[in-house]
Amino acid sequence: MRTNKYQTSIFGAGPLGNAIFMVNFHIPGVPSEFWDDYIKAVGKTRFWGTTKKRYAYHISQPASPSQQIVWAIFRAACNCFNRQPYSGGVTPPDPGPRNRSWWFDNDPGIPPIYFNYFMKETLTLLHAGTFPIWCREMLGDDVYVFNKFPDDNFEYSLIMYAGIFEENFSPRIYRSFIKTRPPGKKTLHLYIKNVTASGMPQQQLEVRTVSPALWDPLTLTWIDQPPLREVVGYYDPPFVVGTWLEIYLAYSASVCIKLVDESVPLPGTAFWIGFATSEDPDPAHRPYLSD
Repeated sequence: MRTNKYQTSIFGAGPLGNAIFMVNFHIPGVPSEFWDDYIKAVGKTRFWGTTKKRYAYHISQPASPSQQIVWAIFRAACNCFNRQPYSGGVTPPDPGPRNRSWWFDNDPGIPPIYFNYFMKETLTLLHAGTFPIWCREMLGDDVYVFNKFPDDNFEYSLIMYAGIFEENFSPRIYRSFIKTRPPGKKTLHLYIKNVTASGMPQQQLEVRTVSPALWDPLTLTWIDQPPLREVVGYYDPPFVVGTWLEIYLAYSASVCIKLVDESVPLPGTAFWIGFATSEDPDPAHRPYLSD
């Protein structure tokens, strides 16, 4: 280790007018073998004798698709940081926002700068295509209903279903209900745990809004389900076990997930899809919201 002396010039106003001043910098702690690399890193970049400023993009040109993706990832990380509470929060490994003191205490930096640590951990996962579990807004109100047992409540089921099968020439129908509090422009993520298609291809799903005030997950049954309202969106197969279905909610505070076609299927045929609920033993598979 050594203290290296580095000289550069700056342009400024002196007592007799504008002048160029020579400034000496003493930089301690740079290993000798890395000195040349250090100078290259902090030195000016020159092109044909002219000092140039380096921009991330050309201001006069619209952002490229790749740049828009990078910006979207950075915005997602900022939104996630703003969601980390000053008080409360979950304890890892549970999913959900963590207390900011947790980020401070676990920052390995000296001195700890927990914002930098948080952004490093978050951006690394987002760029890899993984949504961090500490960015997830977890849900708790989800349940399915089933017309074969119209008076039963399935609040504590590990899986909720949307689908249909034929029995005694009648359709047996599953529908799932989820409250997405608080309402806002968010995306609902549902983990697919089961897909069954027997004698018929996979079917299209539809998501409809329902009034959150008209149902309670602890008591909801088929016979007292709330009226279905406008369509939020349609989702086409294929649906694959072990992947996530992402539903853009707009301002919906409560939704129902069902098949588009619930008419009587052919004898012996069936299709249903099962999603992990908030009761799933693996916290990483539970439903959640993202911006």
